[in-house]
Amino acid sequence: MTDTRADPSNCSLFFDCDVHKSCPNGFLFDSECGFCDVARKVNCSIKQDLTI
Repeated sequence: MTDTRADPSNCSLFFDCDVHKSCPNGFLFDSECGFCDVARKVNCSIKQDLTI
């Protein structure tokens, strides 16, 4: 199993082991599921601008 975890300062970023990765535009990392999902489905406590 890989070590995938959310970036604590940005919901659209995450760590896959030690590699810092980003979700596609309009997606956020869902730490409960361990993958990027559409922003409206993800509970993110960090306020950020998702406009493109």
